[in-house]
Amino acid sequence: YLYYPFLMNIYNSLNKIGGLGESSRGLNEPVWENYVKMFTDPLMRTALKNTMILMILTVVFQVGIALVLALMVDNIKVGAKFFRTVYFFPIVISATALGLLFNLIFLYDGGMLNQLLQNLGLAAENIDWKDPAHFFVTMMVPVIWQYVGFYFVILVTGLNNISTDIYEAAEIDGARHFRILFSVYVPLSTPVIATIALFVAVSQWNSYIGPMLFIDSIEKYPIQLTLQK
Repeated sequence: YLYYPFLMNIYNSLNKIGGLGESSRGLNEPVWENYVKMFTDPLMRTALKNTMILMILTVVFQVGIALVLALMVDNIKVGAKFFRTVYFFPIVISATALGLLFNLIFLYDGGMLNQLLQNLGLAAENIDWKDPAHFFVTMMVPVIWQYVGFYFVILVTGLNNISTDIYEAAEIDGARHFRILFSVYVPLSTPVIATIALFVAVSQWNSYIGPMLFIDSIEKYPIQLTLQK
């Protein structure tokens, strides 16, 4: 279940295959022809760049927002369980439903966001949220909104596992909130933060449904959609 699919993927990548769902027509001549085409295709380089930018931005914002939320909830005495539930709730929404929801929000003509901006006087005309200047935000926001609660729960758990004696010792030594954050919490939570960052990076690298629903131009595709095309 691990090695056979891995090895078969490598073998299939050396075959003549016209597209997804088509059977192989035998090995290429030379066998590395598919890889030559892939690395010399300008669209492939664009897709790789798009994927790397999306991955880095998603890691920074998802981990950053989850960390801020974890610190805020950990410091409140009333309603902590309520906020944990509310922040975690979006993870139960399917990716397809989430994509369709945000597609309606970012719709060019009659979309919720464009109507809101125009009613508030912040935009004189409709904004195309799928154009080259905005499409990164359009793809990032749904993913961040859906999964930040999941990583928030992990960070809160890691925060609760830090002994209160360490916090008390820091406070006795005169450390304030920011000093405790960067000298106690972040160093002791480095394994948790690193694990979450890895999860986010892998998830974004394999993200498919969001870009498929939002992006309508191959020049904006991440690598997974470009490979399909």
